[in-house]
Amino acid sequence: MHSVARDEPILATPQTGRVRLRIKVRGIVQGLGFRPYIYKLSTARNLDGFVLNTSWGVLIELQGSSDQCHEFVLKLERSPPPHCEIWGLEIENIPPRCESGFSIVSSISQKGQVTPVIPDLAVCDECLTEISDPDNRRYRYPFTSCTQCGPRYSISTRLPYDRDHTSMIDFSMCQTCQSEYDNPADRRFHAETNACVECGPILTLTGKEGREIAKGDLALTKAIDSIKSGKIIAMKGLGGFQLLVDARSERAVLELRKRKQREHKPFALMFKSLDDVKQACYLSHQESMLLTGSEMPIVILRRRPGWSGVVDNIAPGNPYLGVMLPYTPLHNLLMHDLEFPIVATSGNISQDPIITDNNRAVIELGNIADEFLTHNRKIVRSLDDSVVQEVCGNQQVLRLARGYAPLTVKTVNIDAGILAMGGHLKTSLAATGIDRTVLGQHIGDLSSHAACNGYKHAVKDMTDTLMSVPPSQFNCDLHPDYESTRMAMEWSKKSGLPLNKVQHHVAHVAAGMAEHGLQAPLLGVAFDGTGYGTDGTIWGGEFIHVKSGIWSRVARFRHFCLPGGHAAIREPSRTALGLLYELFGKDVASNMPFLTDSFNLKQRQVLLNMCEKRINSPLTSSVGRLFDAISSILGLCHYNGYEGQAACELEWAALKGDDSRDYEFIISQGPQGSPCRVVDWEPVILKLIEDHLNAVSVADIAASFHAALARVIVELARQIDCDKVLLTGGCFQNRTLTTMAVGLLGSLSIPVFWHHKVPPGDGGIALGQAVSTSWQRQQGYEICV
Repeated sequence: MHSVARDEPILATPQTGRVRLRIKVRGIVQGLGFRPYIYKLSTARNLDGFVLNTSWGVLIELQGSSDQCHEFVLKLERSPPPHCEIWGLEIENIPPRCESGFSIVSSISQKGQVTPVIPDLAVCDECLTEISDPDNRRYRYPFTSCTQCGPRYSISTRLPYDRDHTSMIDFSMCQTCQSEYDNPADRRFHAETNACVECGPILTLTGKEGREIAKGDLALTKAIDSIKSGKIIAMKGLGGFQLLVDARSERAVLELRKRKQREHKPFALMFKSLDDVKQACYLSHQESMLLTGSEMPIVILRRRPGWSGVVDNIAPGNPYLGVMLPYTPLHNLLMHDLEFPIVATSGNISQDPIITDNNRAVIELGNIADEFLTHNRKIVRSLDDSVVQEVCGNQQVLRLARGYAPLTVKTVNIDAGILAMGGHLKTSLAATGIDRTVLGQHIGDLSSHAACNGYKHAVKDMTDTLMSVPPSQFNCDLHPDYESTRMAMEWSKKSGLPLNKVQHHVAHVAAGMAEHGLQAPLLGVAFDGTGYGTDGTIWGGEFIHVKSGIWSRVARFRHFCLPGGHAAIREPSRTALGLLYELFGKDVASNMPFLTDSFNLKQRQVLLNMCEKRINSPLTSSVGRLFDAISSILGLCHYNGYEGQAACELEWAALKGDDSRDYEFIISQGPQGSPCRVVDWEPVILKLIEDHLNAVSVADIAASFHAALARVIVELARQIDCDKVLLTGGCFQNRTLTTMAVGLLGSLSIPVFWHHKVPPGDGGIALGQAVSTSWQRQQGYEICV
């Protein structure tokens, strides 16, 4: 036997004139109707053989004439089923054997590398038609699915993807469902989630104490009545519980904010239809595609001025709305009967993971929800709703979760078995295989006991289920106080496995390179809020030049101090004080009018003394903190009610402004001949303060600051004479900044890349951690940052 290259002919045996091929298909090929597709493709050409799922992908053996087999392979390569992604075909000529017909046979499980797990898929149009048809046996059945839609990742217990390897094992198919499953002509042929009202999961409505109120469709009807009456409903969705209220009711939304202790952070909205969304928000073609695709995430949309379909406290002061459409049959039935927008936010206690278990929901959400709409299908792993926005005509994933996770990135020259631990905020995990790296779902902030327990469970899930490859080393952030770093150090010590610490912004740049398959040379522009630096300062405004054999920090923003350290991250007014101290010194800064809104004279003196004596006042080069300071100086936000609020409010102001004011950063050589340039913000801040005191509009000041930031990126790219530019880090979630920078670089024909599938913030650094040390070892990179 031999492997058949794609440009070789498929040869028939002289004795029989027939050929038999063994085809190994690797890629994203399970859970998407791939085996039924192969069955139909083969039988249409009168080919004999079989197809089965394996741990590493799909195995096909088929035999027939050389022409028939050749036609099969071409069709498979050129027209795979929807959502499938074929990475490669390994084809062998093997001896023909006596066989008649084509079949789908039982899967085989092998230790070692596994095939990628498929994300959950939004309900398809055919299933929606069925649940809307009174004559269909699945009329109003909220767990309807087929080979092209429904839960996948959230219910998988192990691989290969088969019904017995999901939480659907608890439900034996009735005779009718089984006949659909076995019928090659049926659209549910080998649909592993197949079920109906007779044999599948069922809804239950309970009160706060867990007392049953109703079951089945009546449970849904009563829950809808409760939402209409202003109650808060905790509903078990695809990846966990959601808290639902009428978005038109100010009392209901305020009560949800009070009970959930979420004073300012925007709530996501669910609309019934795309037409309803168009009445509320501006909608591009790309945004429409994001809302209605197979992922159906929350999409950040610009709201239409004057639209009053929901109350103002959904997203206070925010020109954007987080919007999604119903993505499961249950959500569709709910929204069809409600016919108005609802708040649909994560069902969790603040800082904790989303809840998936019915009993835990009643206990932990009992002080928030009035009633619980649950079901009896187990959720194997929790998944929040993904959050996405459009930037420069492309999607940008901000939270990688339902529909997008796990994300499989094809990588080469990577050592298998690297487990990357991520960061502390918006954390996720990543692990490497032989030909790919998997980035797991959004886990959240490691700030509570429950979050850390969820994180530990995710680590086990990543190594045991997603990769089935035991860790060979741990990679983590440099920050010694990150919980993820502490766990990595503990597990490395216990196991004796090596531990590699990756600088935060190097990980950001490496994540972008891995996502886009980029090679050196390039300039990585990493702007974010906080990252532990190699020089004892807090980084966040970094320019990292990647050349053949070396990564070097070639520029940074000028330092200023953060009085109170972490307290300054919560309070932009402290950050503003630290910036003004660096600019004017202790005496002048004490009398600046911008500080009187936040601190009395005694408080100002204490904080300025901290700056002067460097008491708990670390230095930072962070652009994220620069955004915070300016937001406070302009009177927009003095306290972050949620992460990034001050920076968001500065961007929102910029949307209304003219960016033509002449703000310019100065680029100078670093101290004592350091090769690292310094971007000095002093002229921008001085001009900005002067304009503010002269009553120039805050909007114009904010817009001009954004434009100045974009220009300094371009100027450094020109000075360094780089081949291409990569924009990464949480600050590039800012659409205004990213759009300006992309536009200016493009106008100079400098290739520019930004994140599309991998979150630009800390949700993506695990991917960078996973690949960077492997690159360093295999390609000889020296990291000099």
